[in-house]
Amino acid sequence: MSSTNSTKSQSAQPVSVQTVEPSVWPSEGTTCYYALRHCPVPVRQHIHAAGQLIDSVGYCLLDVSEPTVAEKKIHWWHEEIARLAAFEPRHPAAKYYLDFFSQLSAAERQQACSSLLQILSCHSEEKFNRLEDQTSFEQLLLTDGRARQMLMSLAHLKSSDSKSSDSKSTDSKLTESENNKATNSDNAHPAAQPIRFAGNQAGNSQTADTTRTSAASPDTQASDNLVLGLGLFHRLATFHKRYHAGLPVWPDSLYTQYNLSPENIKQSDFKDNFGELQNNLFEQTIKRLEKVQLPSLDSSDENPRLHRDARLVTAIYSAIRLAQVRVWKKNRTNLLEQYRTVTPLKKAWICWRLQRQL
Repeated sequence: MSSTNSTKSQSAQPVSVQTVEPSVWPSEGTTCYYALRHCPVPVRQHIHAAGQLIDSVGYCLLDVSEPTVAEKKIHWWHEEIARLAAFEPRHPAAKYYLDFFSQLSAAERQQACSSLLQILSCHSEEKFNRLEDQTSFEQLLLTDGRARQMLMSLAHLKSSDSKSSDSKSTDSKLTESENNKATNSDNAHPAAQPIRFAGNQAGNSQTADTTRTSAASPDTQASDNLVLGLGLFHRLATFHKRYHAGLPVWPDSLYTQYNLSPENIKQSDFKDNFGELQNNLFEQTIKRLEKVQLPSLDSSDENPRLHRDARLVTAIYSAIRLAQVRVWKKNRTNLLEQYRTVTPLKKAWICWRLQRQL
């Protein structure tokens, strides 16, 4: 009897729970490595931990073909995010994120959990519902991107808060007393302050509000360009993985525009059509990312979410992504067959140039 129950319990968990351990640092030479190398070590660790958890949630259904299995995984992740809120996660990536999560205030923990649920909702929506037009597609990118942006901004916010706190107080006993009060009110009784997980509509509103304070530019349009540009890049970079997992990746209206369908893009008769579609997407992505470079560097330091480290990370990360798309466009790269990447030397040069500008 116990053996049967154990089997059922294991089958309800994602494969990654048993087989995948999160890496504790961005690999040298990656875009994240260069974007974060100038940040304080705790900030690097916290942002990387958030990225690991985002990927775990955002890709949890890629290897699933049966709807019943997908439902179990979605349910499991809903439980896991609730367990994270109670400081009892099971997934390796959630455990890795817990060190930072436990430092957040109750309101920030609620924002983090709501953002994770929003990412899960977007992933499940894409898995089971075809995107018919460009408007619904961009709305999905914005919703998902704002949730990701919120999670990434929290580490910078806490870093800025801690610096501000350190500069304002020199009495260590008083600081310790104040911290204990904050800890008692925020962390001592998490069950007494339940985190309310927002649904799609509430989550959209919440992430839209936080985007105005956490984005690289105070201008909403610039923020949307950043989110959409990085969202389009992410789609292009993971196109091979998503396509072979059975996802359409792009909206039906875009396929129709080039006389294509997800089923025929690999056929030789449609190779030119697919090349034109990709070139269109390259240009869209470049156009979006080009608009966010200067605003991200010109932002004010009045808001702690927009302090220098956060702006520099955004500028370096988006500049390297922009260079990557330009490489794809220049080489007419077919992302189903090959993947050309920007060299580490080029990434290091971009990082150095933007550090000097800021």
